[in-house]
Amino acid sequence: MSTPWRDVAGTGIPAIVQVPGAGHRQEGQQDSADGPSLPVLDRAPFRVLAEQAGPRAAEKFLEDYLNLLPARSAAIIDGLSSEDREKTLDALISLGVSSAMAGASRVEDHARNLQRQVQSGHWPSATAAKAFLSQAILQVTDAAVSPACPG
Repeated sequence: MSTPWRDVAGTGIPAIVQVPGAGHRQEGQQDSADGPSLPVLDRAPFRVLAEQAGPRAAEKFLEDYLNLLPARSAAIIDGLSSEDREKTLDALISLGVSSAMAGASRVEDHARNLQRQVQSGHWPSATAAKAFLSQAILQVTDAAVSPACPG
C-alpha cells in the first residue's frame, strides 16, 4: 500500500491532498484533555460562501485551498527555519485568512497563534510547526473528501 501523500521539496509537508476513500475519520470536534477542541472543518463558512458566490465558486475555493495547503505550509516552515519575519508572517496571514474562509478552524487557530508569536519576536520551532501542519493537512483533507463534504 502506498503513502497517500508525497513530500513537497523535502519538507515533509504532504503534497497530495485529495485522498480517495479517506472518509474514515469523523469531521467535527474531538475532545482533548482540556475540553472540546476546534472542528477540523466547519461547514458554516462554506455554506455562506456558497450562498454569496454560488456553489461552484465555493467548491473551487475549497479545492484551491486544499491544493495550496502544502505550499503555504512549506513557506511557513521555510520562513521559520530561516527566521525570515516578512516571509513567515505573509505565509501565516495567508494561511489564517484562507483557513477561516474554508472553515478549517484548527488550522486557522494555529496559524494565528504562530503569527502572534512571530509578531512578538518569538520564533516557534519549525519542526513542531511542520509536525502540526502536516497532521492538519491530512485531517482537513480527510474531512473535505468525506461523504458529508459539500460538493
